[in-house]
Amino acid sequence: SLSILSNVLRLVQSFEDKSAMQENVGAQKTGAVWQSCDYVTKRMLPRGNRNAMRRDVFSWTKDCQETMTEFQDMVDLGPLDDDDD
Repeated sequence: SLSILSNVLRLVQSFEDKSAMQENVGAQKTGAVWQSCDYVTKRMLPRGNRNAMRRDVFSWTKDCQETMTEFQDMVDLGPLDDDDD
């Protein structure tokens, strides 16, 4: 997620400018990275194998439906007329 990326960037920058070594700055920025990771894993990822497989099956089903629609559109167009006679 974007929040993980931005928090990691802030953490790295704090080590580059040495501010991470002052007081608890490094620990606080590390905590912010972990908090962002926790949010993503608890809110955005499926819980358990059943939900993960269900999400994958729905994704595959959607992809298959889109492919079938594209093929049906091509079939509906009919054969290509070759006017090079």
